[in-house]
Amino acid sequence: MEGNTPFFSVVIPLYNKGNYITTCLDSVLNQDFSNFEIIIVDDGSTDDSINEIKKFDDERIIIEQQENKGAAAARNKGVEIAKAKWIAFLDADDLWLENHLAELFLAIQKFPKESVFTSRLGIIRQHKQIDLAQYNFKLKSETQLLSYFENSIKSDLLNTSGIVIEKAFFKKLNGFDEQIYSGQDTDLFIRIGLEKKIVFSSKNTFLYCEYSENNISKTPRFKERLALLDAYQLKAENNPALEKYLDLNRFSIYLRSKMYGDDTWKQAKQKINKKNLTKKQLGLMLLPKLMLQNLKYIQLKLSSLGIKKSVF
Repeated sequence: MEGNTPFFSVVIPLYNKGNYITTCLDSVLNQDFSNFEIIIVDDGSTDDSINEIKKFDDERIIIEQQENKGAAAARNKGVEIAKAKWIAFLDADDLWLENHLAELFLAIQKFPKESVFTSRLGIIRQHKQIDLAQYNFKLKSETQLLSYFENSIKSDLLNTSGIVIEKAFFKKLNGFDEQIYSGQDTDLFIRIGLEKKIVFSSKNTFLYCEYSENNISKTPRFKERLALLDAYQLKAENNPALEKYLDLNRFSIYLRSKMYGDDTWKQAKQKINKKNLTKKQLGLMLLPKLMLQNLKYIQLKLSSLGIKKSVF
């Protein structure tokens, strides 16, 4: 590290991911770009996660332990400790490809005045199948500067394990909201989208593990997620792109809660402006729970065969 100041500070929140953290750390240490520090914030793990980390002998690894406060608090603590100007987040059950930091380093050199950078998402499915995210904009070979809300229709432009953000801008946004248990990433991304554009590389450089245990995205706290979106409704009144983004997220909550058997779908239905949905999406809202479950099962089966079908 030049002058003891790394270019990137890699922040990894950790809670009971002993089965994943070794592979995760290997993916960071095998990066083509090596000028970084790794800050692992253990959020009160009760498994062997810490012992797995201690098997690594690398001076770039910093371990910070705290009582269980949640992923948002762990990430914020990591940023507080970070020495670098640029923060690269990574969840303990996700992976980076070898070119992740190198690609985002090049993007920063190309767009030095921007604050938020990312690349194309790859998703590891249940049977180790990897799907690349499909977006509503045309992928280009060169790095693109994109508006967040307009370009998060099919797939979200941002994912926590793929984002690099300027520390000063992250601090200006007051970081992750530690009062939010489910959807804290969405909340941060909305606040980012209200202020900045996103520098996007169409190269896939990171992988999100969809099936891991203790995955907070599986937690059905639908009412909390709906309330999170409602908090930005006033700002959406003069921002059509934000309004559509909120309604598409409400539509997702509608489908998931209805299939799960949670009555939050009734509240979501009342809040959605139908003009922001397609005819296909409006048709899906008319279907009963069992039929939606059957369609989801078929969608997953087709996906395993390489056939991609989406409600968008």
